[in-house]
Amino acid sequence: MSAVKRVTRTAALLNAQPIPQQQHSDGAPSRAVISFRAKKLRTVVPHPRKDEQNCAVSKNSSSDTASKDPSLCSSKHEDTSSVTKRRKRVNSSQMDVSRAVQCSSGDGKPVGTEMSCSLLVSSVLSLLDPQLLAAATQHIRMVDERLRGIIDMHEGPKFEKCESAFASLVRSIVSQQLASKAASAIHGRLVTLCGGDTDVTPSTILKLSAAELRVIGISERKANYLHDLASKFTADSLSDSTILVMDDSSLMTSLTAVKGIGVWSVHMFMIFSLHRPDILPVGDLGVRKGFQKLYGLKSLPDAEKMEELSSKWKPYRSLGSWYMWRVLSKTLPFATIDSN
Repeated sequence: MSAVKRVTRTAALLNAQPIPQQQHSDGAPSRAVISFRAKKLRTVVPHPRKDEQNCAVSKNSSSDTASKDPSLCSSKHEDTSSVTKRRKRVNSSQMDVSRAVQCSSGDGKPVGTEMSCSLLVSSVLSLLDPQLLAAATQHIRMVDERLRGIIDMHEGPKFEKCESAFASLVRSIVSQQLASKAASAIHGRLVTLCGGDTDVTPSTILKLSAAELRVIGISERKANYLHDLASKFTADSLSDSTILVMDDSSLMTSLTAVKGIGVWSVHMFMIFSLHRPDILPVGDLGVRKGFQKLYGLKSLPDAEKMEELSSKWKPYRSLGSWYMWRVLSKTLPFATIDSN
C-alpha cells in the first residue's frame, strides 16, 4: 500500500472534535487559539491468529516440538515475520499521519496558519508530559551529584501549555531588551489593540502600521520584526502546526531567518513554549552564571565548556538549564572547588 493510501486510511480513523475554549471569570476567552482533541486512534496492531499463536507457543516451549510437528506452523498460514511486517505497516501509517495530516475544523476544511493544533501522533517529546518530566528529573539526579542537591531544594518546574506558537513569538519580540514589568505592559496594549487574545494573528499584525504600534510603545524596529514574522506565517513559510513537529535543528534555522529572532530567543521559545527536553541555551547569562557557581569555575564558561559539563544531562539538558537559574537564587549545600 502506498504512503498516500496509508495516510488516507489512517487519517479516516481520526475523529477530531473541537475543544470549547476555556473562559476567565469575566467571560473572556483565555487564549487566541482553537485546539483539537482527537479521539483515541483505534488502529489496532494485528495479533497473530490462533494457529500463529500455537506455533509461537510451541517454539517457545520446545524448538524440537515445532520442528517435529509442521502442522503447527503450516506454510498456508502467515509466519511471525508476516505479523511483524503488518505491525510495521501500521506504525508507518501512524508516522505518516504525524507528518502529513493537518488538523481540520468542524466542517473538514484545513485549519489556517492562525490557529494552532495538536497532532494525534507526534515524534517530538515535551516536558509537559508528567512522566517524561519525572524521568528527566530522576536521570539528572542520578548522573549529577552536585545538581542533585539543587533539585532536592526545589519543587521543580511547572511548564505552561503554549496555545499558539505565533502569539508566543510575538510576545518574545515585544519583550526584547525590556524589564519584565514594562514588557508585560506593552504586550498587554498590543493584545488590546489587536482586539483581544484571540486576534493576535498574522493577518491582524500585518494590518497594524508602524505608527499605530509606536503609540503603544513598540519601536519602529520591533514593528518591522513583527511584520516580518507575520509575513512568513501568512506565506506558509512557518505555521503553528509545522513548528510543533520540526526537529530542533530545522526549527532553529527557520526561526532565525525571521528578523529580530536570534539563537537565544529560539532557545527560550523551545524551552518555555514548546517544552523541548534537550535544549542548552549557551548564550543565556543566567545559565552561564549557574554553571560557574555550581561547578566552581573561575570565569564564565563558554559554549564548549557548557556542552562538556552538561553532556551527562542528555537528553534532558532543558531541565538541567532550568535548574541553573535556580542555582543563582540559593546558597549551595556544598563547597565548590575552583576548576578551569
